[in-house]
Amino acid sequence: MEKNKIVINNGINDRLNSRRFASMFIKKSRHKFADGSVKTQITLAETFRPGKGLPPKTRTLKNYGYLEDQPDQEKFMRDLETLVEQSRKSGQQFELRIDTD
Repeated sequence: MEKNKIVINNGINDRLNSRRFASMFIKKSRHKFADGSVKTQITLAETFRPGKGLPPKTRTLKNYGYLEDQPDQEKFMRDLETLVEQSRKSGQQFELRIDTD
């Protein structure tokens, strides 16, 4: 069973030091295919302001693929929501493991 490890520290590491007001969120994008089927793509993203007076920017932290391809969709979404909530409450580093099988 393969597990993905996500380590987020909510803007504290060197790469994100200049970014202010970082906010992590779950982005859901609907994709319609040629055969008429629709799937929801799940992405963990972050919005931040790179500096004072500058417009906000968004970057993708992790792309999880389509929600419909997940074996247990409800558990998967609960785990992601837990990750986002923890990042909002704490600026400390933590990790969340999500089964992708």
